[in-house]
Amino acid sequence: MDGNPMPQDDSPPTSLDPQEKRDARRRESPSAAVVYEAIRGEAENELSRPLVALAWSALAAGLSMGFSFIAQALLYSYSGDVAWRPIVSSFGYSVGFLFVILGRQQLFTENTLT
Repeated sequence: MDGNPMPQDDSPPTSLDPQEKRDARRRESPSAAVVYEAIRGEAENELSRPLVALAWSALAAGLSMGFSFIAQALLYSYSGDVAWRPIVSSFGYSVGFLFVILGRQQLFTENTLT
């Protein structure tokens, strides 16, 4: 080897078949109108849920948020007496939100965009 890096071919591909072109378009970022329509459609679906189902989901979300406190307390108690203890224990706050999001529960702070 002479120590020179391999030359890179930056030229675009000569031709793509129709399937490859569709794949390339799918990987592009969606337009603002597409994002808006997706969020609006999801909001319409949520509004069509029965009130009792929303109430139970909201109650479950509130209880799930209690896991934030539990996780924070566990991290605080098991991290020992070190300077970075508050930083590590604060990561427990996100646990409840993960339960709510992954469980698709209704929580006001999770649906502010909608």
